[in-house]
Amino acid sequence: MSAMDVSQVRSLLEQAQQGGAGRSKATPAQDFADLLSETSGKQRAAEKAFEDYAVAGKGELHDVMTQMAKADVAFRFLLEVRNKLTDAYQEISRIQV
Repeated sequence: MSAMDVSQVRSLLEQAQQGGAGRSKATPAQDFADLLSETSGKQRAAEKAFEDYAVAGKGELHDVMTQMAKADVAFRFLLEVRNKLTDAYQEISRIQV
């Protein structure tokens, strides 16, 4: 983990310990859109790292694999969030009015 990654982790940990204080109020739709764009960015970064390694011969294989693993985890997380939202919607739609 690089120094930049450690500082980001510390920042996130401090936010979590403060209960999200200082975080702007965002709607669930905005949070989901942010998650979607973050996941998309990680996938693009993994594709670029792969292209740079395979075509241009730049970078290291382990860096490419790390980028791909990050993109995979982000995508799987997004998929699980989508599944939970779909399940919640279906549950609500079954409620008798």
